[in-house]
Amino acid sequence: MEKQKEQVVEQEPKAPEPVAEMEEVEKFRAELKEELSKVVPEGKLEAWKETFGPVQVLYVRGEPYIFRGMSRLEWREVIATPATNPVEELMKEDQVVGKCLLYPENPDLNGPAKAGLGTVLFAAIQRLSSFEPDLPPVAL
Repeated sequence: MEKQKEQVVEQEPKAPEPVAEMEEVEKFRAELKEELSKVVPEGKLEAWKETFGPVQVLYVRGEPYIFRGMSRLEWREVIATPATNPVEELMKEDQVVGKCLLYPENPDLNGPAKAGLGTVLFAAIQRLSSFEPDLPPVAL
């Protein structure tokens, strides 16, 4: 019997998936920061982070919205007067967005095709403000 020679195929070493994913995330963050530098003055993002802690960006219809989370004290101020109807609920959402939205300044939340913008931003601000857990509770 003739022995077949095994071919050794050299492959590029492949990073474990979590490392590869982290590299992609870091690449995305760098691209995002570069894109945001076109609309946010230099040093402003760092100043916001220093002042407010975590700052996030959310794109809605291709437009960036940069926001911060709320403190417990700020939340108390918002809920001090309970909303008695849906319009007042929306006004409270707008109040939170007005307080926590860093960019753009004075956005038009009532413009054409923007009926849900305030609600979307409010939900994102709530997540950043720890109104939702990272993971569901786990039974022990």
